[in-house]
Amino acid sequence: TAEMFDILSSGLYSDVISAVIREISSNASDSVIEAGTQDKGFKVKLPSIFDCTFVVRDFGTGLSEEKIKEVYTEYGNSDKITSNNYNGTLGLGSKSPFSLSDSFTVASYFEGKKTTYSLFKDENGKPKYAKLSSEISTEPSGLEVIVPVKRQDINQFRDKAVQIYRWFDIKPTVDPPLNYPIENYHLSGPNWKINQNRSYGGDLGDVVMGSVCYPIDYNLLDKKYVHLSNHYCVLFFKIGELDISASREKLQYTKKTKETIEKRLEEMTSEIKDKISKEVNQAKSVFEARVLLRKSEIGEIVNF
Repeated sequence: TAEMFDILSSGLYSDVISAVIREISSNASDSVIEAGTQDKGFKVKLPSIFDCTFVVRDFGTGLSEEKIKEVYTEYGNSDKITSNNYNGTLGLGSKSPFSLSDSFTVASYFEGKKTTYSLFKDENGKPKYAKLSSEISTEPSGLEVIVPVKRQDINQFRDKAVQIYRWFDIKPTVDPPLNYPIENYHLSGPNWKINQNRSYGGDLGDVVMGSVCYPIDYNLLDKKYVHLSNHYCVLFFKIGELDISASREKLQYTKKTKETIEKRLEEMTSEIKDKISKEVNQAKSVFEARVLLRKSEIGEIVNF
């Protein structure tokens, strides 16, 4: 129904600009992984005062007309739901542009043709598509999504793109180029990073699963980890290891999610303790050991 479509496209996200960037770009990343063209990746054009559109062009598989209809006008259709290789398994993100505009454009480069479609809401608010043109094309296969942007949202697109793309394994080529934050963590391991400066990143810390970043809420974890909220931690997980909300704006703190995060935090603190122990054991005196521990600035992290 039009009401359900409006809830799932416009009412699903609290931050619609981040949602559009994240969802369309995640689909682009998934497409190049599926096609095995990670080396080509995908391109992004951010909106400007001269061209108020957000454009994502991937070099993946492209879509047939039937797939265009399924992907952009129907909910519940996702051929990635049984795989943990892809971020877009819910079949919701492709419709995220409707949270910004009542219409947008998709060009599919598929089987030697470029076919352009208009995606829009009809007079009853239901999603529809219309084929605008079709022509022979020698350009690489893939998809181009073009979303109109309000002039007052231009700067937000750039700011939010930096925060979203900084975590992408397959970083897009962005026009104009982005300057990502310099990563200078105090300590790091195979699946975690930590910095004592809480203002370095999010309010408490972040979880990165696949290429998508989610905030950590320590209040929903075992109380022995609450002190870590004084630091900025980033924990890394494979797709499917944690449960997420339908909007992909936050985690679902199910039993599985809590246990998996707490296990990673335990691994992190154990690795830090090992580091402290090695430094202290090399000290020539108790005084030097205390100095080393104080200088390391990591004792508090693990309650050492």
